Amino acid sequence: MYIDVNSIPTKQDWIFEKNKEYPYVIIDNWFTKPELNKVWKQLNYFTDKDILPKSYFKNDLLAFDNNGNCYNEGYTMFFDTYFQSFGLKFNHILDTIYKVQNATFHDTLTNTSDVFNTFANTNHSPIFACYYENNHRYQYHVNNGLFTMLVWMYKEPKKFKGGDLIFKKGEKTISAKNNRMIIFPSYLEYKIDKVNMKSTTSNTGCYLINYLYGMNFNV
Repeated sequence: MYIDVNSIPTKQDWIFEKNKEYPYVIIDNWFTKPELNKVWKQLNYFTDKDILPKSYFKNDLLAFDNNGNCYNEGYTMFFDTYFQSFGLKFNHILDTIYKVQNATFHDTLTNTSDVFNTFANTNHSPIFACYYENNHRYQYHVNNGLFTMLVWMYKEPKKFKGGDLIFKKGEKTISAKNNRMIIFPSYLEYKIDKVNMKSTTSNTGCYLINYLYGMNFNV
């Protein structure tokens, strides 16, 4: 279906799937073709596995157990650390944040569930990307913040199996699909299923761009 994006002169082909039980909203074709080109340049640039950190060090963006072990077994790109001040204009993924700042998107969320009524008030969103190759997964966890938004990215043709999102409640599975976005309240416990692939060349694994929406209060 086609929807208008406020302040954007063109239309974008978004395919919606809404679910009130969990609740979540899925939008396929999240990035436009020009945006995809820029996002891929950024992901390719930072996917240098010689220096790309595994998710071992303690931070507030990823989930850890009581012993300090990270539930995420893949690589992580912390864009908010890489791009600061003047360099923000080179963060192509940040440039696409306008998509969640329009009335059409907000109405889609609130028409799905009252849980999303506060989304329009969020004013803080760390952005990072996880990259999964063979045997990588993200075990069951909940995220910090109010809402979690994920976007799957991978090079086609697809070179792996797995990488699906599975909600713990009812073991509801959301299939990994290229350029697919899902947003849900962060209290929902979920995991990213283990990725299986034979080759790990040319960055052909599963990328998940993470946005954690919350509030910075001014008093």
